[in-house]
Order: sequence, then structure tokens, then C-alpha cells
Amino acid sequence: MTNDAQPSEVAFHFLKSANYRTVHADGVWGGIAPNLTIQMHFYSERLPIPQKVVHSFESGVLGGEIQEKREGKSGLVREVEVGVTMNVAQAEALISWLREKIDLVRDLEKGAKHGTD
Repeated sequence: MTNDAQPSEVAFHFLKSANYRTVHADGVWGGIAPNLTIQMHFYSERLPIPQKVVHSFESGVLGGEIQEKREGKSGLVREVEVGVTMNVAQAEALISWLREKIDLVRDLEKGAKHGTD
């Protein structure tokens, strides 16, 4: 006897890969790849970290930084944290998921405002 019936439920187990990490995103940069997938590169913005700083040092005591000897980049840094590529169907599902979460946060914010009156 064969079992042609489809299962009524499917369990998914979430496993974190060795490369799993949580990142903060200030923005996203991306576009459409030649294979028509959507590519997103999430970045965080920050001031540049100096490549070199010089401090005064007298009688074995470390003093303050000598600002004019600081070396490094000027402007802001957009450090690309992670790239994500997905097909259009997954992008649409992401939009739906994000809209659901945004609506939930907005509802919670409204409730918090009413609670402080």
C-alpha cells in the first residue's frame, strides 16, 4: 500500500551557521543582478577610526593625544556588514513580513503614548 497523501504539517528547525552573527544596519545599497535576483548590501555608518594616533609621553607617564599628528580618513565610513541576495518572490515575502513588523511597532508606540497621558 502506497502513501500518496501529503503531510498535514512540516516542521522546520532553525540552526545557526558558523558564520551567524547579528549586525546593525543604518542603510542598504544594492540593485538587480544579471540573473534577476535582488542584491542588498547592508551597512553601518560611523566616523572613521584613526589609523594612527600619537600621545605625549613624559617621565614614564602617558599624556594626551597630539591631535595634529593623528592620521586617518576624513568623512564618514559606510562599513558593509553583510550582503543578501534573493529572488523576487522572497523579496515580496520580505516586504510583507517587514510591513507586519512595522505595523506592530507603530501599534505598540501608539499604546505607549496613550499610556503616558
